[in-house]
Amino acid sequence: MAGRSTAAQPAASKMLGELEDSLGVKLFERHARGVQPTWYGEILVRHARLAMSEMDRAHDEIMALKSGLSGQASIGTVMNPVTHLIPSAIAAIKESHPRILISVEMDFSRPLVAKLLEGRLDCVVGRILDSGNAEELDFEPLSDEPHSIIGRAALPFARSPTSN
Repeated sequence: MAGRSTAAQPAASKMLGELEDSLGVKLFERHARGVQPTWYGEILVRHARLAMSEMDRAHDEIMALKSGLSGQASIGTVMNPVTHLIPSAIAAIKESHPRILISVEMDFSRPLVAKLLEGRLDCVVGRILDSGNAEELDFEPLSDEPHSIIGRAALPFARSPTSN
């Protein structure tokens, strides 16, 4: 326990004692120069290391997701854009975000927009055929296509910085 504050030592000793009481075994042998794990303590130490390693991995995964370097995206598209626009867009995203997982679903515009509004898709490349849901959608017309990129208006990435 060298290097730890003296205030933390009593709390750690108390917690260790409570853990030993609850398990009904002695986890550590206490000596003048520190503690030595027993056979039971070795098991606890091994699992604690695994738990800490998993916590580190969870932290790294959360930070990567938070930074946009990894994560998942689901795209719905109609037939025409799937042949050239979607593969090019995915390739561009993968260049800067190689760990992101992108799924693509192909269907007609109406069912895709319905899935978008249900939260089952993140964006859609298609036509807005029903203006009844327009207030729930944010869309960007594509210049060389009769289609738009459509997202739910509530999504944080749906609005461009200039439209806020």
